[in-house]
Amino acid sequence: MMPDRGQSAKKFKPTDLPKPAQNSAKILAQLKNCPFGVNVYQTKSTKYTAQQQKNPVTEKEFTEIMAVINQKWIEQSGFGENLRIEGSEWHKDRGIILCQDEFSRKWIQASIDEISIGGRFFKAWSTGDTGDVIDVSVILGPALDKCPDPRVVISKALENAGIAASNIEVVNVTSSNEGRRVGMLLDGQTVQAIQAKNGKIFAGLTQLNFSINDF
Repeated sequence: MMPDRGQSAKKFKPTDLPKPAQNSAKILAQLKNCPFGVNVYQTKSTKYTAQQQKNPVTEKEFTEIMAVINQKWIEQSGFGENLRIEGSEWHKDRGIILCQDEFSRKWIQASIDEISIGGRFFKAWSTGDTGDVIDVSVILGPALDKCPDPRVVISKALENAGIAASNIEVVNVTSSNEGRRVGMLLDGQTVQAIQAKNGKIFAGLTQLNFSINDF
């Protein structure tokens, strides 16, 4: 049973809660096989839909979110069930929480729905949501240097391949010997459509090679 506000509650500290995972590769592998895991993103809307836009969360914001949840966990009474969390970690532009059962996932999601930081709202999407966001990168070679906006290049290439391209979130653009490396967030359905094309996606005459970093 969870601690109540009485004497037993005083025995619990935030340090008693599950420790954040330190190995990103490990937590991603765990999330892939965790049916009750959630991905935490910033959202502009307080109404939940699997397709609504998911914006990056900073490490500081995720730390604040975890602090609020920890405090609520300590103070709240009358759970009726144990909260089962295997681990949590900020990774790139999202927070990851490994819930171990449906009760824990729903409690975490409801708790995050109530959090606002500086007027910003947050949601915890289940890994099974069709709109789940996945980290993807693609190289835009020298032949595409005259196209200044990477998002426009990628969107047109996807649309030309018959793939809806409305949910592209460019996170960063870096330079390499091969060209511009674009890091972005794509929804799960778009990634599945890209995989179904077996890499046959072209921006004009140039083939784009997508690298799916997670899952």
